[in-house]
Amino acid sequence: MSKCPILVAFSNQKGGVGKSTVTAVLASYFNYVKGLNVAVVDCDYPQFSLDKLRGRDLKNLEKSEYHQRLFCRQFENSSRKAYPIVTSTPEEAAKIPGRLEGDYDLISFDLPGTVNSRGVFESVTNMDFIFIPIVKDRMVMQSSLSFVSTV
Repeated sequence: MSKCPILVAFSNQKGGVGKSTVTAVLASYFNYVKGLNVAVVDCDYPQFSLDKLRGRDLKNLEKSEYHQRLFCRQFENSSRKAYPIVTSTPEEAAKIPGRLEGDYDLISFDLPGTVNSRGVFESVTNMDFIFIPIVKDRMVMQSSLSFVSTV
């Protein structure tokens, strides 16, 4: 990898606040709309939500002519390939950028919903940016503020 990509983590010690959703939406925006070369690292063990979602999408493509036509139309309109999603444990996440084939402008990391998972804190400290998604809920806000002060 010759470029030095921007590393972005989506993290919060509270589960269910939209980390995976925000990761996917922003990765798609930067890849398909802005034309950046993007990779996603799904570190949200054991769920690996983004990896499972990609697998489900691929199965739908195999089964459905309708989805195949939509995919072809999207590719013809943007000529952008789907960004890669790789799985990793949080403790191995820092090594992933050097292992990816290709030059990436942006690598997004979807981290687990707890700082108690091994490697989460270390992963966060290696990032250029950390996004902490929250929802309007007192417990989530308190947990998120605690997470921010810990980081």
